Amino acid sequence: MFGLQSEASQPFIVGGREFPRVTWYRHSSLIRLHLIIGILLLSSATNGYDGSMSASNCLLDNENEVADIEQHSESSVGAKIVADAFFRSWQNHFNTPSAAKLGLLNAIFSVGQVCGLPFVPLLADGIGRKWTILLGSTLIFIGVVIQTVSTTIGMFIAARFIIGLGICYTQS
Repeated sequence: MFGLQSEASQPFIVGGREFPRVTWYRHSSLIRLHLIIGILLLSSATNGYDGSMSASNCLLDNENEVADIEQHSESSVGAKIVADAFFRSWQNHFNTPSAAKLGLLNAIFSVGQVCGLPFVPLLADGIGRKWTILLGSTLIFIGVVIQTVSTTIGMFIAARFIIGLGICYTQS
């Protein structure tokens, strides 16, 4: 009645040009493309998660703020206990860093991004965009490992710089 052909066999039109419909999981090149896109998605998620966790660690520098969050939180009692224990242990582990160190801790991520920015076009043109993204992902991985095992606030700050540098290469 309306051309009983299935929609899958019909080409689609974009910008006045016809393109054949393609099932992405039947082509190895498109599978690789989707895996690379997954890396970019993880990079973006890393950026948001890292920023929110670091800001939370820096903001909760005394017991009154932790108690205030517990009072206004809608989460369960168990979640409040875990959050309280996490923030207190972070502060204790790094010997309650000064305001200047906490400011540097938050700013160094952006400093890493700015320091890497001039090299992005050189790397992308020189070794290719895929290799630049892989380099950025590797830097993020190295930074996360250093941040995870950091024993001093200096190691933690250096790790955040490396993560910021990696984010710059994966997202530019």
